[in-house]
Amino acid sequence: MKYLSLLSLIVSMLLAAACYQLWQQSQQLASQMQSIQSHNEELLAELKANQDEMSFMREKLLEFEKHSLKGIADQANDAFLEGWESLIGIVGKEIDQARQNLEQQRRKQAEPAKPPADQGSKNDSSATET
Repeated sequence: MKYLSLLSLIVSMLLAAACYQLWQQSQQLASQMQSIQSHNEELLAELKANQDEMSFMREKLLEFEKHSLKGIADQANDAFLEGWESLIGIVGKEIDQARQNLEQQRRKQAEPAKPPADQGSKNDSSATET
């Protein structure tokens, strides 16, 4: 019986030591889990910041493309073409106006010169008086 109680005491001590080691490991795992969780939160915050920065950079890239050499050249070409179209329209109007003026001058030259009615009656009266 003495051996039995001594054996049960040794088994109890071994079980107590095993429980203590398990408790210690669970504490270590909990602290590791907490550090991993905090590291995960830091990485998520960094990811969010990087996504925001990428979005900002995309907007800036689109803006730079508009103001790039190609974008400026496209805008300049559009303005140049609009200027030429306007100039051609003005020249066309001036040509039409010049044609109308020439036609009016030709009509005036083609019409026979009519003597004014007042001058004809004065000439007749002066001829009869003499």
